[in-house]
Amino acid sequence: MKLLVRKHTVGGTVLLAICDPDVLGRTLTGPRNAKVIVKHPFYGDTEMEAEELQKELGNAISINAIGEKSVRFLLECGYGNSRSVIEFEGVPHLMFMKV
Repeated sequence: MKLLVRKHTVGGTVLLAICDPDVLGRTLTGPRNAKVIVKHPFYGDTEMEAEELQKELGNAISINAIGEKSVRFLLECGYGNSRSVIEFEGVPHLMFMKV
């Protein structure tokens, strides 16, 4: 399974943005008319296999994922909770921060 990933680093803080390839470029509406724009500058265009991505997750302080495959992958890896998933037009979105 390949997912799109972009690593953002500010100081020593790493944020990983992950999305399903078929979601990139879409604007989705969610609860209370909140919108999420799944853009290349944030989510990137680097394809990564699940095994490689799993190694990157350990270095991230914050993870932002959108898409069925991306969110399922995070949950299966033990990041986040299914109760924290918000849907935008049926597309799951999950934000996770390590404390």
